[in-house]
Amino acid sequence: MSKIKKWPLSLAMVALWLLLSGATPSFVQDEAQILTPATRLLIQEKNERYQKRHEPVRLIVKTVHRLTLKASKFKPAAKTVIIAVGQKGKKRNVRLFVSSDLKRILTPTFCDALIQSKVTALRSQDRTTFNDGLKFVFKACATKIDQAYSYPKDRQTDLDTDTMSQIEHPRRVTLPMALLIGVLVMVLLGWLKKQRQKG
Repeated sequence: MSKIKKWPLSLAMVALWLLLSGATPSFVQDEAQILTPATRLLIQEKNERYQKRHEPVRLIVKTVHRLTLKASKFKPAAKTVIIAVGQKGKKRNVRLFVSSDLKRILTPTFCDALIQSKVTALRSQDRTTFNDGLKFVFKACATKIDQAYSYPKDRQTDLDTDTMSQIEHPRRVTLPMALLIGVLVMVLLGWLKKQRQKG
């Protein structure tokens, strides 16, 4: 008789577990099936760490079977960033959609520079190369968020200062080369002037 009475309680516990499992937020929505297990794990683990914070942020990655990634289709909730990947045939498109309360951290200028910094990898048909590029984008977003909220440095996701500086100020990388070319041109022009004077 006692076993029969325990059935409703056991059933209620199973139903509660299923309900809670279904309520677990999905940070990876890979419709196009192009993410590697390592990429999925990185996204999931970082988001789980964010959910333990006082003000949880979500970094969601969505892949879809279309190239056009319209803002109307990707509306991030508060404190949410959506890294959207569109794929059709051999072409890929990646865009960042940032909730209004995070746009001071992930500005449109930064987002554009970030995508541009890895554009070759993000357009690659090689799955590993593409996922490496996508993980870099994810890590750069996480680094900016961690810095803005003064979270402790995360060894798994946070990029170093030099790498972040190259994304935020890409011209700094080319400036030394431009100066060198400028000096060489001036030296060459000086030499040509002397040669004309001799002639």
